[in-house]
Amino acid sequence: MMKRSLFVTGAVACVLTLSLVPTSATGVSGSSAASATAVSAAYPVNTSYKLTVSPVNYGGKYVVTATFPKSFKNRSVTLQMKSGGKWKKVKTVKVAKTGRVAVTVKKAGSTQYRIVSAKWKSKKAFSTKAFSASTQWKTAFSDDFSGKTLNTAKWYNRQVDVYAGSRICAATSTKNATVSGGKAKITLSKVSASSARAKAAVANAKVYYQGLLAAATTSADKAKYTKLVKNPCPYGVFDQGHIATTTQFTHGIIAAKIKFPKQRGQHGGLWLQGMSGEDQVEIDVAEFYGVKKNHKNELTSLLHLPGGTVADRVGGYVKYIPKKTYYSSYHVFSVEWNKSSYIFRVDGVETFRTSKRLTSDPHELILSLLTSDWEMPNLNTKKLPNSMLVDWVRVYQAK
Repeated sequence: MMKRSLFVTGAVACVLTLSLVPTSATGVSGSSAASATAVSAAYPVNTSYKLTVSPVNYGGKYVVTATFPKSFKNRSVTLQMKSGGKWKKVKTVKVAKTGRVAVTVKKAGSTQYRIVSAKWKSKKAFSTKAFSASTQWKTAFSDDFSGKTLNTAKWYNRQVDVYAGSRICAATSTKNATVSGGKAKITLSKVSASSARAKAAVANAKVYYQGLLAAATTSADKAKYTKLVKNPCPYGVFDQGHIATTTQFTHGIIAAKIKFPKQRGQHGGLWLQGMSGEDQVEIDVAEFYGVKKNHKNELTSLLHLPGGTVADRVGGYVKYIPKKTYYSSYHVFSVEWNKSSYIFRVDGVETFRTSKRLTSDPHELILSLLTSDWEMPNLNTKKLPNSMLVDWVRVYQAK
């Protein structure tokens, strides 16, 4: 799951924040107000255009999206909300060159939405079918961390005491995933060098590097591993929080509200790991690598194979930079994963989408705060322990 070299994702989609207009309207520029019956007659339903109402609460707002033919570019369409038995205008927007529209609203649940458009060029007037979040989605998993301990019916500690791969000097400890104050605390801490745990980890690392030294063929590798055999864990030994769901998921919307720790030399993550199948695609919804100048290249969203190369990865650094940093406040991270695409969002803003690395493999959902051997030189151990805080986790699946 660790990455050293990453590339930048595609452009950020524009999402508008809306306020409800409390009058019944056709929602098309230049059209006069009409009764609900008249509006329905003016806009015949076209079932080929589907509207999606996301159930994810992005800090008091929800996202409504729709996709139309690319020939609809610049066509005005109006999102309407049903209130008191009548359709009321929410906002009129223009279809992007991709054929997509995305609008944020203040209500989801059972509230119904539709999009209408008057006749445009040679295109007929239409209305989408009405949809609500509750008719489109069901909750497959939910945890608000309201108890005093981690719910072991929902979560387990992953790779406990396993020192291997890129983390030969760090491993999961069951003590580093706790619950208090309605939050999950996923913690990274340094192990006392005099403890039996640290001594055992160093001994294990020495054996590991002795094997690499024996297999080394270049002078550079021989010098590198000779040094590491003498001092296998030069930055210390670390305990990390690393939990996964006991339930596996295939497709849906995966979302969590998280506040990451500030410092570098570690990375907090919300991700999914394939459990079977041929490729076991890893879906990294959000991984935060610590604060950087101008807050660029701090967060990544990507897909890759376990242990894959840089060229194997799809996605990379997220361009979207929120007004409040990822470590000073909570943010909602999500991926909408279906048979044809992945759509990544931060606080409701689309940051990346792709149709590559598609999979229908069951995945477990993972929360972690890890440090890899290559990250440790940047880690200020005087500021440890530190924690990634998780307010809630949700998985929604289509009905």
